[in-house]
Amino acid sequence: MKEKIKNIRYGIIILIVAILVSIPLCWKNLNYYKDDGIQHIARAFLTSEAMQEGKSFQVLSRLENGFGYSWDLFYGPFSSFSIAIIGNLFHNIIVGYKIVLFLGMLFSGIAMYYFVQRITDDKNAGVLASILYMTMPYHLTDMYLRGSIGEFLSFIFIPLVFLGVYHLFHEEKRDWLLVIGAVGLIITHNLMTMICALVAFVYVAINLPKLKVKKIREKFFFNIIFILCISSFFWVPFLETSMSARYEVYEPGKMATAQSVQENGILLRQLVVTYNDGSYVFEFGPHILIMICFTIAAFRRIVPEMKKEYIFFLLIGILSTFMATKYFPWKWLGEKASFIQFPWRMLEISTFCFSIICAINLGIVIKNFKFVDVIVLGSIAVIYAFALKGFAPITEEKLQNPKDMDFEFVTGRNTDCLVGMGKNEYLPKNVYDEYFYLANRENTILVLEGEANIENYKKDGNQLSAKIEVIEKDTLLELPYVYYPGFTATIDGAKIPTFESKNGFVAVGLGKLSKADLKVEYTGTSGSKVAKTLSIISTILFGVYVIAQKFEKE
Repeated sequence: MKEKIKNIRYGIIILIVAILVSIPLCWKNLNYYKDDGIQHIARAFLTSEAMQEGKSFQVLSRLENGFGYSWDLFYGPFSSFSIAIIGNLFHNIIVGYKIVLFLGMLFSGIAMYYFVQRITDDKNAGVLASILYMTMPYHLTDMYLRGSIGEFLSFIFIPLVFLGVYHLFHEEKRDWLLVIGAVGLIITHNLMTMICALVAFVYVAINLPKLKVKKIREKFFFNIIFILCISSFFWVPFLETSMSARYEVYEPGKMATAQSVQENGILLRQLVVTYNDGSYVFEFGPHILIMICFTIAAFRRIVPEMKKEYIFFLLIGILSTFMATKYFPWKWLGEKASFIQFPWRMLEISTFCFSIICAINLGIVIKNFKFVDVIVLGSIAVIYAFALKGFAPITEEKLQNPKDMDFEFVTGRNTDCLVGMGKNEYLPKNVYDEYFYLANRENTILVLEGEANIENYKKDGNQLSAKIEVIEKDTLLELPYVYYPGFTATIDGAKIPTFESKNGFVAVGLGKLSKADLKVEYTGTSGSKVAKTLSIISTILFGVYVIAQKFEKE
């Protein structure tokens, strides 16, 4: 009974800290549209709208003058789905956004607690690491200043990935947490998935001898297969789309260059102090730096069973911090490394690693490390986070309701940052290069080659119908949709191929025929349909695997 009460108090502390750092979400003048925030809120709002109307939300039809624009074919859908679903429950997308931020903070703390508690066998160290993880300035920067909700939510899944791998290599149950963590990352944030995968690969490499054990090796491959199959509903259409045409986001130098990455590195002083000028907060804080300094004293007293993990996370924390600065030679890595865009993203890995190291250090240095010590140290971390409240963006202006935003209107300048469309990076290159064409194009079917009569034209989102009479052979029609693979066109019920026009729109070619019914609808590709089925089946099998493991004899 006493043990249960102890467990409850740890949960209560994590909940209280999550509530405290989420207090600015209740401010009436909080600028939640700051930076990327407006893009993610707009995306979630349009996803919510499409859900309510029973329409496709992979291609958001209201964007780009009504010709459609897709995020979900390129960017993990977890954030927009979760905001849309909760927003629908409360009939307010902003409320949904704030609840998702709060839950993201809470679950990141819970995940961190379970990971550190397991590797240290110390619940006090676990809850301290959880508090530090939730109050780290970069975590709060993602939450309030950057509005990067995808990266923010990835904080939940990184501890789960390593907890799952740890269970796996120690022949314990719950290795399936690796699947939850990895799938969560894949459908949340592409870049952090790649970075975490590289770090996890190194962790697996230093534990490679353990894969010689047949049971560990089998479970490792089972987990990899589950990860790939369950997440296939996202990565299969992602690959299909990326390979079907040239999209601006993948053009050399579009998102970043080796030179721009080098220039975006931070200075060492920014890890120590932040000026109150609205800048991002990259500092660790004096309390974290002091706790890290205890490494010298703690390392000599650390138990052998924990030393490998300790050294690993210490070195990764130091390396990732160095990589966030201007002093790391990003230019030497070439253009391929520019996918990271901003080196300071590596501070998410630093935040994860140093939260672990600090908690272990204090657990060793303080004799008879107790719950009261956690309260004192946790309070310092929370107070320091509150001292940074001036960095939470506020506005004197009334923020526009997403319902009142004019998503359909675009200018002829493709470099403009537009609500719900960012800088148009997910447009086909042919559209991006001739953006004035999109801005001035009529929202109807155009005859690019040949001659045809078009009657009874109707368009409703990603669905279209019309009667077509072809006058001349080899007629080419351009449909009023930006090209993304997955649009299905039929003539009198018979499917005909779709392809990208020279303008980057969906096009169909017709032979000479009498009047016929043309119907167009976004249905997704055949590969995406197979992938969705595979995801559903593998999720069910994964559930069976988890239940079977629960009842497995030791």
